[in-house]
Amino acid sequence: MTIATELLDLVERTSLRLVVPPVRSFELPPPEPVDPARPDAQPWRICNNFAALVLADGTVGMTYTALDDALAGLLRELPSIELAGRSALEIAGLYAQPAGWQRSLGLAAINAISQCAMRHDATPMQPSPDTLEMLAIAPGDRIGMVGLFGRLVEPIRATGASLTVIELDPKHVRREPGLVVTLDATQLRACNKVLITGTTLLNGSLDGLLELTRDADRVCLIDLASTASCLPGPLFARGLTAIGGTRIESIDRFLSLWSGAGRWREATMRYVIERRVWRPDVG
Repeated sequence: MTIATELLDLVERTSLRLVVPPVRSFELPPPEPVDPARPDAQPWRICNNFAALVLADGTVGMTYTALDDALAGLLRELPSIELAGRSALEIAGLYAQPAGWQRSLGLAAINAISQCAMRHDATPMQPSPDTLEMLAIAPGDRIGMVGLFGRLVEPIRATGASLTVIELDPKHVRREPGLVVTLDATQLRACNKVLITGTTLLNGSLDGLLELTRDADRVCLIDLASTASCLPGPLFARGLTAIGGTRIESIDRFLSLWSGAGRWREATMRYVIERRVWRPDVG
């Protein structure tokens, strides 16, 4: 079974044991405010690359819209789809479909159902530490990074660890002392600690990446794109040791900041769940 199949099976079983509220709304990224001092500004430009599925009780599932033309697809398709009042489980089924907008919307529903379940089950989570602290990097470690997180490159190299970055864009490929940026994902096999972007849940690459990192001491999926807020059981079973997610702490504040193109992350908590404290009986 693929991760997508297992996640869908898991949220279906979750919906049988819990009452998951119906969909209240789906919030697309708002446009940037028009600056009257800049008549040449593009009024259609959006403020961020995220979207939020809100359930009737205020639970939110976040997703990312900047892969595979997902935002364009959502803008095109949503006017003909009535989401309010629909079952979140029904929407989650779109995650198995091929189009980028379908996977993005489906993952938002999976994350919303997952957040309901984790709140109900009092899932042990803690505020997310600094990324370097999360990896517990030591001199001599061989760090793998899936996706080029530019702000982390020099701090990792400064620890005395070597860094291998897996990229999709050939223009980033380079080799320097202590740093290799490559298109060859198999080089992850030589890494003992690995950091993976949560957007791999959307582009279908996570299954293969976790196969390549099974021998690593620590494998962390981080939520920089607000996608990795799902139930982590299927990911832990494949070797992931920690997952960083996003929880909306105040729905009213979130929606106010969101609609006003404000700093909506101020209404969230970034958290981490460790495999060692996970209860497999709840997902």
